[in-house]
Order: sequence, then C-alpha cells, then structure tokens
Amino acid sequence: MSAVVVNKAVMTTWDFPYPLTMIACQMAISFIFLYSLKKVKLISYADWSFSTAKKVQCCSDENTNSNCFNSQAYPLAWAHVVNVLLGLIALNLVDIPMFSCLRRLTVLLVLILEFFMLKKLATMGVIFSIFLMLLGKSF
Repeated sequence: MSAVVVNKAVMTTWDFPYPLTMIACQMAISFIFLYSLKKVKLISYADWSFSTAKKVQCCSDENTNSNCFNSQAYPLAWAHVVNVLLGLIALNLVDIPMFSCLRRLTVLLVLILEFFMLKKLATMGVIFSIFLMLLGKSF
C-alpha cells in the first residue's frame, strides 16, 4: 500500500507524467536492494547467467526442446509490464481508495469471466480467499 501512496504522491504532487520511468526506477531500486541483501547474506538466490537467459530466448522451429518455454514466458512478462503500466496510469486518474477498490474487484471479475468464458470453476479455496480478501478490504 505504501508504494501506491508514494506513486500517487509523485504523479500528482510533482505532476510527473512518465509511468514507464517510474517502473524502470522502481525495478532498478528493487534489483539494487535485493543484490545488497544477497551480499550481506540475508537472502540467497541463484546468480544470473547467460545460460539461464538463453533458456528463455526465442526458440527456432528446429530447436524445440522441453527446456524452451519462450511461448509462455514472453507473453506473461509483457502482460505483467502492461498491468503495472496501466495500474500507474489508472492511479494518476483516480484517488487511492477507488484505485484500491478497483484493483481488488479485478480479481473477482477475472474469476467470474473465467467461469462464463472458459467454463472453468476455481477451487473453493481460491474462491474463499478472494472473498476473504474483498471482505478484508471493505473494513
């Protein structure tokens, strides 16, 4: 929630109209923060390498092996970037309580549309957790 307040303050108080720049700065700060935590041994994760990056690279038609998951990885990554970008643009257009409400209701809308369009019913645990989240947001 604090990131939403900071983003709203930056975009409205200083009239900062560049959400892509905000995303890039937040990502850079996150990378630096995580790298610093790794250096002081508070967290651990695998080092980045070109061999890992090549697994996500575009696969040619003759090189279709089970390690290549490009067809799922790139659209998912771009969907996340678009989601964050649209969220920042929406935050600039509405106030924080409305933004928070719309963001929480989006999950419910996805659940409903998934049922009607894909004929897929989520598990009772997922449904319960969504309604619990919505209930907790209303108080």
